[in-house]
Amino acid sequence: MTGTSDPFDDLAARWNEQRPQSKVEAIVDVLRDAVVSGELAPNTPLRQDPLAQKFGISKIPLREALARLEGEGFVVTHPGRGVFVTDLRADRIREIFQLRVLLETELLRAAVPALTPATLDRVGELIEVFETAPVAQLGRQNWLIHSALYAPSKRDLSMQMLQGLHSHAERYVHLHMGEVDHGRESNNEHRAILAACRQGDTERAVALLRAHLEGIGQAICGHFERYLAARARTDASDGKTLPDV
Repeated sequence: MTGTSDPFDDLAARWNEQRPQSKVEAIVDVLRDAVVSGELAPNTPLRQDPLAQKFGISKIPLREALARLEGEGFVVTHPGRGVFVTDLRADRIREIFQLRVLLETELLRAAVPALTPATLDRVGELIEVFETAPVAQLGRQNWLIHSALYAPSKRDLSMQMLQGLHSHAERYVHLHMGEVDHGRESNNEHRAILAACRQGDTERAVALLRAHLEGIGQAICGHFERYLAARARTDASDGKTLPDV
């Protein structure tokens, strides 16, 4: 977000592009993507009247969309104050990666015996795309790699839960996109996991995945804690108090 442009104008344009979807689904997708990418910053108020006007809709589907987003943890409602984008918290990102380790290692353990040569080749192609993907697309490309590996597990509920965790993690990843290494080192780890899967070595693949996730989680947590400390110093020097959201 640059200058004094209103981010909600861009969101309204995107909403119009997604009209074939249901109103609620389109609003949820547009707002969720904006929160995940950081286009809507933490603690941004989501005022229903101006939002409904920009989207050209009534407040009924907007309220439903905001309720969905609150259920997913992307916004929070404070009585008498309104709806806000949820803040970023160190304890939350730690929990996200702890849950990812638990879910993803079990998904991979279940998937390895069912991985076909065609699926493994597809994962290899996705890994190569990741290598040269624009920074803004790395999160989506990472999800495509991981989800392709786990899909043969046939654990749909776990996959739905995991997709939500990936979306929440991306809020923190985007914040530190220029600092956290999403490039060669991470992709080499993807290649090592894929090689173990090709060999049918389930335990090695799971161990490599665990190390991959724990390493990324530790790096992001470290960067985020430094970000919070810097933000606190800036707010203190400016005499600001952060909203309690």
